[in-house]
Amino acid sequence: MSVLLLNPPSGEMVYSSLLPVSAVYPPLGLGYLAGTLERNGIEVDILDANTYRYSISETVERILKTDAEVIGITATSTTIPVVYALAHKIKRIDSDRKVIVGGVHVSFMPDRTLRECKEIDFIVRNEGEYTLLELVNCLKNGKNEFQNIAGITYREENETIRSNPNRPFIENPDELPFPARNLLPISKYHPDIFWTKRGKKGNFTTLITTRGCPYNCVYCSAGAYSRHKVRMRSPENVVEEIRDAIDKYNITDIYFIDDIFTINPKRTITICNEILDQKLDINWACYARANLVTKEQLEKMKKAGCHLLNFGVESGNQDVLNRINKALTLDQIRKAIKLAKKMDFKVYASFMIGLPGDNKSTIEQTIKFSKELNPDYVEFFLTTPFPGTKLWEDYVQEGVIDADFNDWGKLSIMHQSVVKRVGNLSSRDLERLMKIAYVSFYLRLGFIMHSLRNIFENPREANKYLTGFASYFLYLTE
Repeated sequence: MSVLLLNPPSGEMVYSSLLPVSAVYPPLGLGYLAGTLERNGIEVDILDANTYRYSISETVERILKTDAEVIGITATSTTIPVVYALAHKIKRIDSDRKVIVGGVHVSFMPDRTLRECKEIDFIVRNEGEYTLLELVNCLKNGKNEFQNIAGITYREENETIRSNPNRPFIENPDELPFPARNLLPISKYHPDIFWTKRGKKGNFTTLITTRGCPYNCVYCSAGAYSRHKVRMRSPENVVEEIRDAIDKYNITDIYFIDDIFTINPKRTITICNEILDQKLDINWACYARANLVTKEQLEKMKKAGCHLLNFGVESGNQDVLNRINKALTLDQIRKAIKLAKKMDFKVYASFMIGLPGDNKSTIEQTIKFSKELNPDYVEFFLTTPFPGTKLWEDYVQEGVIDADFNDWGKLSIMHQSVVKRVGNLSSRDLERLMKIAYVSFYLRLGFIMHSLRNIFENPREANKYLTGFASYFLYLTE
């Protein structure tokens, strides 16, 4: 039995396809699934339709040209309409192929997913490596004894939807094979335009060293998805994958996409020591949390090749931060970003417009705080309630979003609010305030002079800034 794993094409793009602001990341989850199937003798391939920007029709055409009997598709809330369309077209042409869907969205809404799309045969919930392996082997053997496979939702013969008990989390991530990068178009992946490269020609990839998040931010599903439990790979295993990526795929740049790479400062330092001891020449970046960075840690990260830190700030109002369970203070954020900038890291900071408790005044405080922090790059997002988050539950209960909301494709448009209002602010008010935030930050004289200095010191930076400004201009003039 052969399996094709699919990263589906995205819905509406945020920016013009002519301006590559957004990063293109490898579908690491599919890589892990494929690696596990390969290790157990299952014939598997990956089709990254999103990276190739295939249309739905082109994707289906390529799927049907393969001999794959099982099509496994990863789905987010933003891509679920595309997944439905793909499943419908695949089944209409070849009903014998089994369609399996996994990912965060369907893990939180398995029954609803099967009701909305009858062409999907199985949902794989939460971590899928061993669940998918067991399901594929069951299909391969033709026994159809699905009732004992933990972590799946499916239809029984009488069309009743059944969800088997959850599969326990993988306690030791070191036991998993590395993602099957051999099945991915490595040269097609790239970070966003603000990534600072050394000029060394090589490839880019993402890498994850932990699974899970212990925090409970109301807008994020990561904590609920992992049940607030963090499982860490050993530093030795992490660095072995880095070496594998360098040796086999000419990787020179890595983005660690852990929810919080700096979750354990001592472990972070150990990983950095391993990189230095093995003389691994890589340029990397990671997500950091303001209360989980130390001077000693950052010094070691800098020596080991880290150049950019991504901080989720969210708001410039302490009451709003408290309300969203961010578990951070404005002062902690100030100190962390000041330290990072002093140590010559590039700093990326993200903020959210329209959080619970927000009003015009608090949003203005957020905009002012972004300028006070003065990171190298910022991004403002309209707060979006995704299934699986407390924000989704609260907003449905409060009527801010309809309980039967299913316009999932709209969630992919980061500059269009899906909520009716936040406090006394309408969705149009929120969209207008986000545009003001971008103008206020990026069109400051100080930021423009900073950009010109960077271009003067490194002329290759010019294209980066021109592309970025052009992209934002297109957005602001919509």
